[in-house]
Amino acid sequence: MIISELIRKLIESLQFLLGGNQEGIGGELAFAASGVMGNYHLAASSRKIIGSSRGTGKLGAEQVLLRRLQAGSLALARALLPEEVLRIAASSIRDILSCDVVWILLADENGEYLETCRFVAPEENQSPEVISITAEKINLRGGESLLATVFRGGDPLFMDDLASQNRLTESDPMLLNLIDSLGISSLNLVPLSLSDGNIGIIAFGKTGGEPLAVEEKRIMLVFAHQVTISLERARLYTREQESTAELARLNELKSRLLHILSHELKTPLTALKTSTAFLKEYDQLDAGTRKRLVENISRSTERLISVADDIYPIADVLTAGVKIEREDIDCRQVILEAIKTVWARTNQKDQTVKTTVVPSAGLVRADKERLKQVLVNLLTNASNFSPEGSVINVTVRDEGSDVVFGVSDQGIGISEEDQKSVFAGFYQADDETVRRAGGKGIGLLLAKTIAELHGGRIWVESEPDEGSTFYFSIPR
Repeated sequence: MIISELIRKLIESLQFLLGGNQEGIGGELAFAASGVMGNYHLAASSRKIIGSSRGTGKLGAEQVLLRRLQAGSLALARALLPEEVLRIAASSIRDILSCDVVWILLADENGEYLETCRFVAPEENQSPEVISITAEKINLRGGESLLATVFRGGDPLFMDDLASQNRLTESDPMLLNLIDSLGISSLNLVPLSLSDGNIGIIAFGKTGGEPLAVEEKRIMLVFAHQVTISLERARLYTREQESTAELARLNELKSRLLHILSHELKTPLTALKTSTAFLKEYDQLDAGTRKRLVENISRSTERLISVADDIYPIADVLTAGVKIEREDIDCRQVILEAIKTVWARTNQKDQTVKTTVVPSAGLVRADKERLKQVLVNLLTNASNFSPEGSVINVTVRDEGSDVVFGVSDQGIGISEEDQKSVFAGFYQADDETVRRAGGKGIGLLLAKTIAELHGGRIWVESEPDEGSTFYFSIPR
């Protein structure tokens, strides 16, 4: 067949251009290639083959197949983000091989399970049952599903006639249920393999018509390898972008820190210098003056100690040193401990802290000390910015997969503009009340960091002169 000759030329071109080696895998082919140039070389090889076949005058399905492969390879070469690679891969497989269903699953970082990252099927077949099936995670540690077996083994599996291969799918009820729901007649499973292990698997099939020809299967193995390389490249690119952005953020935080520390240190140091100079130079100071100078030294020393204490959580944030250790904790208990911690502050201002915890909130899996730290920071802010004799409310509500904590105050509120920066770190609104309240602007940044490390988030709802409510969620 002409297509066999075309595939042979394609493989030879790939071996020459990419330096890959060809070896049999279950009667099929695998290639070792790396880098974005592999995608361009694949597209270029396809283009040459199409050109040579045009010279023979034999146009038709073979050229259509290779044109689609060329287009898919070029699109993969341009993709920078993992989401783009997955979208292009799914649509290209569907177009190249005329498949009805394409299902791409990737392994988590620890290799414990496979999770759906892209699923393409006719809209009329995407029933709630199908969506539910594809939303399930597939256990890789001892799981006996067919998808897990193929993933671990690393060899592709082509099931041309599912009706005669029930023994393969009967061991996997979930996959069998999906096959029946979609009416799939032929199914193919191809691992996404790198030299140091597998990162995922592509399942694709047809609901009717002829199964894949041998040449189409070989093309799919070539394309799957290109998908793997492109996906890994996109992941590296994304991590690099995230690292660059994080470094820029930390540099900005460090600059703010230096500015604030220079201001925070200058005032108490100046007071210390002045008071000690008076005590040193004037021996005949009366007892009252001497006492005031000593008190001034004491206050300034306490201020410096407070600044030093604040540096520890700042260092945690700046060096990504915030760690969490999860355990089952009682929401009500951790709230009571946080309230006890800030009692001296709230009692001094004659403030009342009220709690409302819905019974269904119960236990949450979190780091107890870090969760308490978030609550203490929020309660401290609420006390600082609320008037004497006011009420601070702490709430916990159950939102299914999340437990949501809230701390409400009766303070000055936060403008919509300031809400955009309030979690940025070392930020304080340009308001006299805010300046009098003090602080380094680190508490909310630390709270945000801790909430996100738990997989949750933090946000604020506020209006000027109407108080603020800070919420944060913790997944169960």
